[in-house]
Amino acid sequence: MGSLPPEKSREIGEDSTFKAARKQDNLPRCFSRIQHSIGREALEESVSQEIGRHRTPGELLRDLADWPFAGYVTTNYDALIPRALQIIGHGGGWAEAGNSDGEIRKLSGNVDGLIWYIHGAVNHEHVDYKIIITEEDYDQVYLEGSRATNQLKSLLTQKRVAFFGFGFEDAELQRLLRIANLYSNPARPAFAFLSGLGGSDGERKRLDLLTRFNVDVIPYEVIDNSHAQLCRILRVSGSFILKRNQKFGQPARPCPSYHSETTSLLVYNKLAATKNLDIAGDTLGSLLKARVISLLKFKGPQTFEALATDLAERIRILRGTPPDDVDSITAFIHRYVTEPAEKAFSELSGIEVPVVLHSIYAQRAADLEQKPGNHVAADCPRLASKTDANPGAPAGATPTSRP
Repeated sequence: MGSLPPEKSREIGEDSTFKAARKQDNLPRCFSRIQHSIGREALEESVSQEIGRHRTPGELLRDLADWPFAGYVTTNYDALIPRALQIIGHGGGWAEAGNSDGEIRKLSGNVDGLIWYIHGAVNHEHVDYKIIITEEDYDQVYLEGSRATNQLKSLLTQKRVAFFGFGFEDAELQRLLRIANLYSNPARPAFAFLSGLGGSDGERKRLDLLTRFNVDVIPYEVIDNSHAQLCRILRVSGSFILKRNQKFGQPARPCPSYHSETTSLLVYNKLAATKNLDIAGDTLGSLLKARVISLLKFKGPQTFEALATDLAERIRILRGTPPDDVDSITAFIHRYVTEPAEKAFSELSGIEVPVVLHSIYAQRAADLEQKPGNHVAADCPRLASKTDANPGAPAGATPTSRP
């Protein structure tokens, strides 16, 4: 009301229908009266301005975002749930759905990773995220046989649901819960965190919700308009829950699937940053060197011809033209692989560089033994000495002994 023009605010406040609805806490009827006075567009604009003032999720919403719920159904019009997920580092991978028939179809399959704005959202187009605020709006969404009610019944019967902020006074919601209760498992009730259920009357209401709707209530008290007790209850309950940011029996960072180009850069960065390796040469040479390391680590022993062919294609892509000859790439492999292998490659966990490179040099020597001037083994004396460990190993095969 405060955002309305003063004359409209006085007119609506003095209306008998509005006053009666407000006394009964019938907010949809109150908004129906406001819409009748100022029109739908002005009502939605006023609601959007008010909701837009709240941009930061509170403590309660941040705690709920960290609980491992598969999805969320919200009657709020704001975007605080995705913001809370972003704050805890889990903002990616979530889809959103509105309340039009086309949007509700998104929920027909797996609803995991989905936020359903069943009453619309102010930060989306109202065609698909219609603001449900008046009596007429509620009648449309919760009409018997509507797509929204059918989807709600499906969720209530197939998923374990926890309610926050619902008073269970809405007649349409009660009807849906009664239908869902016919198909739900009494041993797997829904949960609801509700305030104002103290004393004998509150106990009767709790039993009524459990009996009629299979909803188990966790009560708490609101003191001075503060829901701090609810936050404490959630914090205690959360100590028994594996939250989104916790791992149990898993590495803190899951191992990604192998991708050769990405791994090349990661290995190169590890050499340059953590091994203090002095990387000489131009950018092209550094990238090609990282490619060679990746091939040796993940594809095993390689012949010089295989490496040269692979690098020639990389050079063609980077420069736009292929290299003049393969011999220049062979020289590149000597320069960018042999010397760093002696200095730092063997320090990398999981890369048995002396063994791998020995097989490469052995194959190279076998392939080019007829050509003069090839002193492959002499270029790397420490690696050449490995032949003593298995003198009968065939050229190009990985020696069975381990240095």
